[in-house]
Amino acid sequence: NRLMWMVLACIVTSFAIVLFLSEIALTESGELRSAVLGAVLRVEAVFLVALFVITSLAREFADKGFDLLASLSLPRAALYAGKFLGFASLTLLIAAAFGLLNLLFVPAEQVAIWTFSLALELLLITALSILCVLTFPQIPVAMASVLAIYVLARSITAFRLMGSGPMMETA
Repeated sequence: NRLMWMVLACIVTSFAIVLFLSEIALTESGELRSAVLGAVLRVEAVFLVALFVITSLAREFADKGFDLLASLSLPRAALYAGKFLGFASLTLLIAAAFGLLNLLFVPAEQVAIWTFSLALELLLITALSILCVLTFPQIPVAMASVLAIYVLARSITAFRLMGSGPMMETA
């Protein structure tokens, strides 16, 4: 599996993007650096975790390994919980690795908060990815479903703000 190579590639590209943007920024390069790094790493982490979980389970379905596990005399809940806990351990490692990169530009207490929220978000993405791959066995459909739900969840506050009042004040 090449997951750790992909994590390393994401770290290197994020670091390069942030350094480039901070060099062309006219003012507040430190704030720009930390904001862009946090946003880019969060999107990369969500994409990596979703893709890893979906492709791993799809490969297991194709190899009939999941059918073998399902034929054993253990409850389905235990099987799904075991899958989730296995993927969750890798998810927490990814969140910790991305949090360590943030330590270069952001104070430690802010990094701890960001890393904790990223870890919780990645745990939700892991559970959602397992659900989507069990529902839609095709990789593109499951990945599109996960990403669509993620984008909707991230933009729900903006939708609520847009719907709460008029766009312009009327005289």
